[in-house]
Amino acid sequence: MSILRTALAAANIAKAVVRSPAVRAGVALAPVLLSPAVRAKAREAALSTAYDAGRMARAVVDKARSTGRPDRS
Repeated sequence: MSILRTALAAANIAKAVVRSPAVRAGVALAPVLLSPAVRAKAREAALSTAYDAGRMARAVVDKARSTGRPDRS
């Protein structure tokens, strides 16, 4: 699967999750239920996860470019 198709699939999954009523209810109640310390931990976890995902994506793209093989999708 090409990198573009993988990115589109991930975006579509994220879009579906965001539209979920359970996720929307959780996001709406989060400020009420979470303490500042828990919010800070959640923010840090989200940022570190995004950073790690970006690092992994860069590694995959760099490896694909270094092999010199065309995409087989």
